Amino acid sequence: MTRAFYEIISGDFSKAFYYNSLSIPLFIFIIMSTIWILSNLISGNDSYERFMTGKISNKTIIALVLLVIANWVWNIIKGI
Repeated sequence: MTRAFYEIISGDFSKAFYYNSLSIPLFIFIIMSTIWILSNLISGNDSYERFMTGKISNKTIIALVLLVIANWVWNIIKGI
């Protein structure tokens, strides 16, 4: 993931995707979360906290776990 984030920051998205296919969505989530948290701090709103403490369905959890496992297997196959 570190190599993938380095490639994203360098602007080489294809290499980042090669290193870790989940790095780009995670990087976008981190940037958006940072902006959301900062805007909440400035405005005094707590919408991000309410969003993050909300319930997640079992189907969503299973889908995310399967994505991580598939990414892990894909990286093993690539030899990374």
